[in-house]
Amino acid sequence: MFEEVPTYLLVSGLGGMIGFAFGVIAWKTQFCVAGSVLSYVFTGDRRGVHSLILAGALTMLFSQILFQLGIIDLDASIYRSGTLHLVGVIGGGLLFGYGMTHATGCGAGSLVRLGGGDLRSLIVLASIAFFGYMTLRGLTGLPRVYVEQSLGLDLGAFGVTSQGLDHVAGRLTGISPQSLRPFISLILILAATVYCFAHQPFRASPRHWGASIGIALCVTSGWVATGYVGADPFDPTPLTSLTFVGPVANTAQYLMTFSGASINFGISTVMGIVVGSLTASLASHGFQWQYIDGDQDLVNAMTGGAMMGIGGVFAFGCSIGNGLTGISTLSLGAFLAWAAILFGGYHGALRVFNQGD
Repeated sequence: MFEEVPTYLLVSGLGGMIGFAFGVIAWKTQFCVAGSVLSYVFTGDRRGVHSLILAGALTMLFSQILFQLGIIDLDASIYRSGTLHLVGVIGGGLLFGYGMTHATGCGAGSLVRLGGGDLRSLIVLASIAFFGYMTLRGLTGLPRVYVEQSLGLDLGAFGVTSQGLDHVAGRLTGISPQSLRPFISLILILAATVYCFAHQPFRASPRHWGASIGIALCVTSGWVATGYVGADPFDPTPLTSLTFVGPVANTAQYLMTFSGASINFGISTVMGIVVGSLTASLASHGFQWQYIDGDQDLVNAMTGGAMMGIGGVFAFGCSIGNGLTGISTLSLGAFLAWAAILFGGYHGALRVFNQGD
């Protein structure tokens, strides 16, 4: 039935469905990275942060199972390259994290809220798209490439061919990465799961741990869509899953140059999330137009989006792209970027909290 459909259209269609599911789940459960950090700082509620951690552990579990079964080759992802861009992943991660709480929403969260009628999120997304694309291919693209090339750490000089934790640990211990990979994955998954469910309020909140399961399945489905369905020997789809800086920028370009552009997995997931959250908000009678609340709110939305656009490109991903998609590959760079994003987000949330005093 699908033999006549071009691979890129088939993968894009799956991306739209995955994005739709993500939008519905995130709207119904209020899953949001920035919102989780802000809730922790403002009220001490740790359930959202635990939901994010458990989602990362489950994504790692599902993804590594697919890898061990030979369904997808996670080694082909950009997160496991042999060059570690320390300045980019840490500096970009800090900038992104600070920006997401400054704007009170990351890329994924802003897409979900846009579907619910929040026009402020449109300002955030426009700023992410503009500064993200400028950093990818525009005015600041060349300086970014220069920084990456001149400051990137070539792990090959240390006898390591990949920034995967299994390869790094293998170099240090002399044990083969293939043997270490399941062991490292299991330790991280068990530690994260025990930590999350040791918190009684989290255990008693199906909304939070249910969101973890649903979001993890969405990210894992993205790997299958691009790495299995998209594994066309003549026109292979780049292996990727959910991430929301480059795709938001590419979606803006696609909407403006439709006749001269092609849809892809990232663009279709962005559109799918908005449609999914719109559908969920209308079905639950939760759709409501929301507007910018004064000049300062506008400035925060624009500057926060700019920080996310620039920081996300330097960090090779956003709070979802590194926090779930990246770490599921056991990438050292993704773990460092995610830690930097959460650290930057925490301090950004403190600033917002102190401004409200």
